[in-house]
Parts: sequence; structure tokens; C-alpha cells
Amino acid sequence: TVWEAPADFSPQNNLRVVGFHLGNEHYCFAQAGLLSIYDAIYSFTLDTKQIAVSYWAVKDRVRVLARSSDKPVDWGIVGMTNNEELVVSIDGECFQHDADLPFEEIQFEETTLAAWTARFPDTRFCPCRVESL
Repeated sequence: TVWEAPADFSPQNNLRVVGFHLGNEHYCFAQAGLLSIYDAIYSFTLDTKQIAVSYWAVKDRVRVLARSSDKPVDWGIVGMTNNEELVVSIDGECFQHDADLPFEEIQFEETTLAAWTARFPDTRFCPCRVESL
């Protein structure tokens, strides 16, 4: 994970972000970085927490998930159902994107970088450079 800090120095203050909190720490991801052709899962490790920010463009759905583990999560994109639901693999097991997953749901906010960093100036910002499929 490449974090650009401090986030408040970004020239793109109108950039749309997904912001969330873990403990007393603040994080935000550039939504544009999550936009591949159809889907994206960006995962990283913080101490013993495995975090994933996922986006399903067809349904415009974002999820921020966490679980405690020393082992990184093996994520994969499997495909799409007839109902246009994303199917992901987590450690080799398949799930629909919106299903109950073996993770804790993290509350998040979709806002602008300027609005988020005005409230949380010590935010860690990730441009989330995800390559297109």
C-alpha cells in the first residue's frame, strides 16, 4: 500500500473519496482509483487487521470490510451472476458481493477529499491506483 501523506496537500480537493475510521485512525480512498471497468477490491493489512475496500460499478456499491488475522486475505473476482451481482472469492470460497461475508462491516462515508480532511486532517490518503481489467 502506498500512502500519500499528508492528504490535505492534494491539489484535487474536490476528488470523491470513501472515508472511514479504524480505532482512532482516519483513512480515505480515492473513488476514481476504485473504478476499474467493472469492479475493484483493494486490500491491505494494518497490524493484525485485514482491511478491504470493494467497489462494484454495475450496481454502484461500496463496502469496507475488516477481520482480525495474521494471514492476508486471498481475494479474487470470480464473475457476475445473471442478476448482475458481483461474485468474489475469499480464501478460495465464493460469495456474492452483497452477501454476509466473514468480515466486520466498517461504516464509511462517500464525500470529497476537502470535506473529509477538513474534519480529519491527519487522514491517511490512498490514491488506490487500480489497473483496469
